[in-house]
Amino acid sequence: MRILVFGATGSIGTQTVKVIEDEKNYKLVGISYFRNEAKALNIIKKHKLKFYFKSHKNPSLQIKKILQKTKPDLVVNAVSGFAGCIYSIITVANRINLALANKETLVCFGKFIIPLAKKNKVKILPIDSELAALCVLMGENKDKNKIKKIFITGSGGKFWKSNSKKINACEYKECVKHKNWNMGEKVSIDSATLINKFFEIIEAYWLFDKIRVSVLCQRESIIHALIQNTNKKLKLFIAPCDMKIPIKLAISKFLYDTKSYIKNFKSISDVPYKLEKLKNPYFPYEKYASLFFKNPNSAIPIIINSADEMLIKLFKLNKIKILNFYNLFDKVINDFKNFKIEKISDVFKLNAEIKKKLKSDDYLNLLH
Repeated sequence: MRILVFGATGSIGTQTVKVIEDEKNYKLVGISYFRNEAKALNIIKKHKLKFYFKSHKNPSLQIKKILQKTKPDLVVNAVSGFAGCIYSIITVANRINLALANKETLVCFGKFIIPLAKKNKVKILPIDSELAALCVLMGENKDKNKIKKIFITGSGGKFWKSNSKKINACEYKECVKHKNWNMGEKVSIDSATLINKFFEIIEAYWLFDKIRVSVLCQRESIIHALIQNTNKKLKLFIAPCDMKIPIKLAISKFLYDTKSYIKNFKSISDVPYKLEKLKNPYFPYEKYASLFFKNPNSAIPIIINSADEMLIKLFKLNKIKILNFYNLFDKVINDFKNFKIEKISDVFKLNAEIKKKLKSDDYLNLLH
């Protein structure tokens, strides 16, 4: 299988290249990269790549060209942030299967890209521990009418049961460290604020035909998702904290052997790991999920995502504290909640307007 990797030098991209190298039936045919040129040149030399490019602000033409030149069977989108969405849109528009590590694609463009994928008979395969686990479990449950509840899990983040003083004292360099996972900086911050769980709820909604998932805390990140049937029996996906597992699942189009990861239990009390509700008074991600479910056509996910990217930058510059995130989310939602999203270009316009607004002093002055 011919595989093209966008974002090959990031955390997921690097692990994806390693998975490709370990499998005889996979061939890396091209890459894109951003900052880490030395790592990119090593990949290019090792795989004798003829086609690659360094990303810039408007990569559309480069994306189209490399798709035409490499003719991949599968594209892996490991580009982080909103900037990675265009890679997904062009890939699906070109009728190529997409292994997706870029959360923003479904969070911001879910209502557009899922119908496009269906129209073009393209598979979107999640590279995410929780969503990949759900793919496996949903595939195991042939009768959807027997599913009572669907859960994804989270570790609870860096500040699980911490007080406000400890949270407020935490600086960026400390916040990007996760106790279980080796992740990129943005994902690590999103894990600390729990906003990554809001994003995953939205992703699941679009990816699995508008299902609603709940979230449980599982501190060790061993259980990634679970389904409770109407007879109260549970089916769990249990695996180590290793991103190569969802990468292998996605690249194999979920044909990779998963039997060893699926465990059945009669009830939640039989599960040998502690599960509890994922709630934190300082990071109430659930309220945004409730707003979204009341109106799935709303701009709420786009607003949160765009604001989040800017707030992470401001936090890194020590202009705000991590405790400020949710107050600012509320403010941005209030200012942009009536923005109409009727076409793909509206998403790009809203993203730009929010980021411009957050560069001004209007919002930051509220914190002083």
